[in-house]
Amino acid sequence: MPAPPPYNPAGFVLADPATWPQPIPPATLYQPGMAWTMTAAGVVDGQPVAAGDLLFAVHRPRLYGDFDYGSGGYGSPAGQDWTPADVAFLAWYTSAPPEHQPPFPYSGCKFGDTGWWLIIDAYYLDATDSRLYGDGTYGDGTYGGGSTATARWVDITAGYVDVTINRGNNDGAPTVDAIDIDVTWYDPDWSKWDLAPPAAYYLPAVGTPLRVSFYDPVWRWYPRAVGEIEQITDVSGAPPRFVTVQAFGHVMDLDRTLLRWQRPAETASARFLALLTAAGWRYGTETLVFPGDTNLHADPAPRDVRARDELDRTAVSAGWQFDTDLYGLPRLRTWPLLELGPVVAVVDCDDHGDPGVLATSIDYVADHSQLLNIVSATNTLTPPTVSQAVDQVSVAIYGGRDNALGFPATGLAFATQADGDALTSRVAARYSRIVTHVDRLAADTLVDPAWLPVLAGLDTGARLAVTRVHPDPWTLACIVVGADEQITPDRIETTVFTTTTTPT
Repeated sequence: MPAPPPYNPAGFVLADPATWPQPIPPATLYQPGMAWTMTAAGVVDGQPVAAGDLLFAVHRPRLYGDFDYGSGGYGSPAGQDWTPADVAFLAWYTSAPPEHQPPFPYSGCKFGDTGWWLIIDAYYLDATDSRLYGDGTYGDGTYGGGSTATARWVDITAGYVDVTINRGNNDGAPTVDAIDIDVTWYDPDWSKWDLAPPAAYYLPAVGTPLRVSFYDPVWRWYPRAVGEIEQITDVSGAPPRFVTVQAFGHVMDLDRTLLRWQRPAETASARFLALLTAAGWRYGTETLVFPGDTNLHADPAPRDVRARDELDRTAVSAGWQFDTDLYGLPRLRTWPLLELGPVVAVVDCDDHGDPGVLATSIDYVADHSQLLNIVSATNTLTPPTVSQAVDQVSVAIYGGRDNALGFPATGLAFATQADGDALTSRVAARYSRIVTHVDRLAADTLVDPAWLPVLAGLDTGARLAVTRVHPDPWTLACIVVGADEQITPDRIETTVFTTTTTPT
């Protein structure tokens, strides 16, 4: 994008279009993608901006009750030039760290006729801003000139066929797999993916960060998934040419061995940070929040450990779950996941006027796959500290159940009996009475468009209230623990895995 013209936001008055940034000549109206660079601090359209931030012109959405029939905003198309009656301004903060910088407005592709935009972008140094070996000729303007260009998020959405994203797990266990992102592009002219130099210098490649996100009709950003490209599958036989790119979350980078690893008695937070540092984690540790803390005992002897396994062991010892958030940054939460945040109502039938998004299918299971009424954990002291929580009523009804979700958990590092008892008691309280539960449900934005804002922002830990409507309403409270989703140019189809919290 060329350098946007300057604008001083100090004089912005919402009621006076003469004080707004004016259309950029030769345009006489505001256009999609038009932008200005802030020269000072101010407030524009209710958004605080600082010097260096960008301000984008976006279509002012017409909400219910806005304007009158025949006025400038009534039904005005978002894809045309706009008068002041049709335009709004969106601040883009240059000071935000790269992992939190949203794409530019109007990046990506329209998501069907929904008013949403889907963006796939990659973080690399593209050809438009850099001079690479062999560029230019002797005597021209760029020969020998140093480039100040740096890597940035580059829109690579065009040509995509589908996106699949797998996050979390299917049973709510504390150990979570790395997020997996697979995107297929139609690339008949080799303009998007090429592994041979010099074209490869200008294109994303193995090791390049990749992310998927959405903008909604009022320009709220929904980061969906972040990973690093691990594999590029080039099917270049008979045309048409398709390229599938596979990316994994940064948790995948923790698959390394720490030789002769040994730690003293310390808090779980100190050990977790030491492990991240030793494993070479490079993303967002300064923003990591610890959900409380626990004392851990010293390692009795040096040993060789896999970094990821030891991080999970440390997390479980403290009663945490380790994964990454929607920005790809490290995250620790209390496990079992707490019931926090708003509840999304889900129904299996829309014939009765019940509120809620409509599930295409719901799998109700009555089994013991998540039943834990004897929860045992031990540490590695000599002799080991043994913590056990037993729900005697559940045992009397269902028999003893002690093998699920990674339990019995042996060889942990909690230091005291009280810490071990707190973990096992919390697990038993959640899982000792859950027999009938919602195992998974299917969501499809073409079946119910109301799923779109839900799925665009869906994360593990989200709360659902799943109601079987007919013949008699019956509601189970659930927490999302995983999702397998497929995104095509006008549709999201998702299998949502849950753990039920309603005792049954």
